[in-house]
Amino acid sequence: MLLNLVRLRDIATSEQLDRDIRLAMASASVAMKRSPTASAQSTQALARLLRDHPECLEHPSEPASSVTGRIKMTVEPSVVSISSSPSTVELIVEIENGWHVASPNQVDPFTIGMSIATLDSNLQVMAQWPASHAFSGPQGEIEVYEGRISIPMTLAATGTIASDSTVMLTWQACNEKMCDRPMTERIPLKIVMKESQ
Repeated sequence: MLLNLVRLRDIATSEQLDRDIRLAMASASVAMKRSPTASAQSTQALARLLRDHPECLEHPSEPASSVTGRIKMTVEPSVVSISSSPSTVELIVEIENGWHVASPNQVDPFTIGMSIATLDSNLQVMAQWPASHAFSGPQGEIEVYEGRISIPMTLAATGTIASDSTVMLTWQACNEKMCDRPMTERIPLKIVMKESQ
């Protein structure tokens, strides 16, 4: 099936076809375990896809997203090639209705503000935080985000980055009466190092 989709991709282009190819690739691993013939055909289809249509694999047409606790994160594009020149992606954070998260800059040192970080020392990540608004809670006034926010993130390499480099988002969701435990989760973003020319 994958090989037939790749052959079809040779003569037609559509986002739906690209999605179908990615889905077929994901299901091909099951077929490969069952049959050596399927393994050979899938390998042939993948080699042809990489040779003739690498754009199908490099940039998925749908943004990646993940849901953790009271937060949904979506990144567009979900794959970014970086070098010493900065690249920008947009992180969309959707906060569950009735809940809020503290913005990064807080007067109270005990308030856990949203933050973005990476453990790769050769990867620089800078977030352009949107405007927040005041919230008066039991412990006083803090700056918060509610609903849907957009955070442009700029990434740049200062050296060779690890192939599994990740960017993490930390937050603590609260409502008017209580707070969930603080959470740190991987932002659904694949980072690829651009090869030197």
